[in-house]
Amino acid sequence: MAVFRLPIRLIRERFGGDNFDDAGDWVDGWLRDRGERRYRIEYSFDTGHGNPWFHAMVMRIEGLPDAVGEALRRRLAEEGLGDQVK
Repeated sequence: MAVFRLPIRLIRERFGGDNFDDAGDWVDGWLRDRGERRYRIEYSFDTGHGNPWFHAMVMRIEGLPDAVGEALRRRLAEEGLGDQVK
């Protein structure tokens, strides 16, 4: 299972407010645009840290091939929704 942490502060900057659905739809659309089959995506929030800077929407994508996951990580970083990937 591939796990992606999208910082809440970056979601708010990109989509405005608490538009977490828009962030999830963006990931789902990115997968569909590449002809990838539908994956089961689970969403949760990690807000346990005392500093909101570290709060994140956590996406778990079942059955995602490693190559697709790495491409998605790169694209999330390019879109300003994730950490930079080297």
